[in-house]
Amino acid sequence: MNTLCRAMLATTVLLLGLPASALDVIHLATSEYPPYMGQGLPQGGAITAIATEAFRRGGYEVKATFLPWARTVDSAKSGLVEGVLGIWHSKEREQWFVYSNPLPATQMGFYKRSDSPISYTALSELKPYLVGTVRGYANPAAFDEAKLRTDEVVDDETNLRKLSVGRIDLVLIDKGVARYLINSKPDAFKAKLVWLEPAIEKLPLYVALSKKTPEIDKKLAAFNKGLLAMEKDGTLARLVKEAGI
Repeated sequence: MNTLCRAMLATTVLLLGLPASALDVIHLATSEYPPYMGQGLPQGGAITAIATEAFRRGGYEVKATFLPWARTVDSAKSGLVEGVLGIWHSKEREQWFVYSNPLPATQMGFYKRSDSPISYTALSELKPYLVGTVRGYANPAAFDEAKLRTDEVVDDETNLRKLSVGRIDLVLIDKGVARYLINSKPDAFKAKLVWLEPAIEKLPLYVALSKKTPEIDKKLAAFNKGLLAMEKDGTLARLVKEAGI
């Protein structure tokens, strides 16, 4: 690169307010989890948009690969990608990952059929019922401790379909995800499905970087710094509002 080209690049970087490392790419895996993450969503979904902007401000370009959830986590564990975009925290996962500062929270609870009489105040009251869960998800601790009867599938939409035809009694699911799936594919569900109060837990999502990632501390600090800047200037609140989460 000649002197003129180098000078032009340096000027462009300064005008953008970004360090030269803005050209660096960070490879993350994620899964279809609309409206939070999704290949067909604007900017890849709300969480993808937030994380991409936070990393951009920290000097990195995000390249997100969409995989089934179990493969997403395994790919990051093994170091095939540098981390997971949009993951819940669990103590077990700390052996493989270092977590970012929290992103917006998801609201975890149950969906049921509208003609179902099921209600509860304590999770122990749900022991007679079969609950659909998703393989590889980190469920709320209170749910795991209740030791309810569960039936695992590969994704949330499959669970909602099974619920609508009466093959299971409840679905453990994020409220925003369920609302998105039901509203975007109304013909897929034979019965009306409704949210069951109360929510079990509000769980923030995170970016989790694999402990095999080179310069992990530098990359995580860059993300957290960018996210804090977004909070301060209102960008984070705007993206959350636009996505309806």
